[in-house]
Amino acid sequence: MTTFKEFQAKYTPIINDFLEGQLAKESDDPRFAEIMAYSVMAGGKRLRPLLFLATLDALGVEITEKEVQAACGIELIHTYSLIHDDLPAMDNDDYRRGQLTNHKKFGEDLAILAGDALFLDPFGMIAASALPDAVKVSLILELSDASGSRGMVAGQVLDMEGEHKQLTLAELQTIHANKTGRLL
Repeated sequence: MTTFKEFQAKYTPIINDFLEGQLAKESDDPRFAEIMAYSVMAGGKRLRPLLFLATLDALGVEITEKEVQAACGIELIHTYSLIHDDLPAMDNDDYRRGQLTNHKKFGEDLAILAGDALFLDPFGMIAASALPDAVKVSLILELSDASGSRGMVAGQVLDMEGEHKQLTLAELQTIHANKTGRLL
């Protein structure tokens, strides 16, 4: 039986290699591809794609490139949420993972567009994958629900509305369940 640490050691480099290759061809503009890659490749534990792949592995599904592709779509959506969360209109953060936030390095306009691309491109990535059509539709539906107005975006709205207010534990749990938890 493989431990999660062993699984992580095996699949994190595969995820990183796929992300790096995907981002290099994601845009016809190399500069914009660099702006997207800046935040995606800034590190992180790759927890969301690892959990997705570990779940498939536990269910006996062979992990091939198409499964890695779907897992990386989850990571791109997660990174979009971080870029947008750091923006001046949201949390106005200067640093993430020890480096300047995307908007501090490249400007707010390009950071917004990079986040937009990282939010939308994964749906096309999954649609173009070699997964069976029924699986693609299910994944797209689940990711849309988890990341959109009933998921991460809803959590961000609640977070913004809760600024400068004393929130209850239940309200905080709802924010975090949507904002952070939905892609898990």
